[in-house]
Amino acid sequence: MNECKDYLKSWAYKKSRMMDFYYGNRSTELSSEEEALKKWETGRVKSSIFTLPPKYREIIFLYYYEELTMVEIAELLELPISTVKSRITRGRERLKQEVERREIYEQ
Repeated sequence: MNECKDYLKSWAYKKSRMMDFYYGNRSTELSSEEEALKKWETGRVKSSIFTLPPKYREIIFLYYYEELTMVEIAELLELPISTVKSRITRGRERLKQEVERREIYEQ
């Protein structure tokens, strides 16, 4: 057991872990072009959220950006859980339509 602990403290183990971490993340890095496209797409979705009616906008924002659960949103807004679920679903549908509409006009 002590030998295992010593190995975990050793430079060889730490070095191999650092190299795995460095080279492992390197393959998932985005090119500058991919990163710019991702930022552009994120910005487009965010701006589309603000075109939604307030009752959908606030629920989408709380669910996706504040990462609250449906139960927490229901308690916060004093709404039944079923209303929160339906507004999230309808908000997603409207958001999808808005993003698609913007995509058509931008081409």
